[in-house]
Amino acid sequence: MLGSSTLMAAVTALVFSRFAGRFDTRRLAGLGMAIVALGWLLVFRAPGLAVVEAGLLVAGLGGGWCFPTCTRGWPT
Repeated sequence: MLGSSTLMAAVTALVFSRFAGRFDTRRLAGLGMAIVALGWLLVFRAPGLAVVEAGLLVAGLGGGWCFPTCTRGWPT
């Protein structure tokens, strides 16, 4: 189950790294972290395993969105 979150983060990071240089770093990192928080909120409030899996996929999406943005470096 946790593997799906990692896989989603890896795929999203590969795809999103092409677009990370075009937008504001702080906003993209904040949006990615908000998506991670939403995913983990879904996991926390899940009534069943299907919703847990969906929450982990959303959290992985946010993590993959945030990772290329954060590794690119903050503007000075």
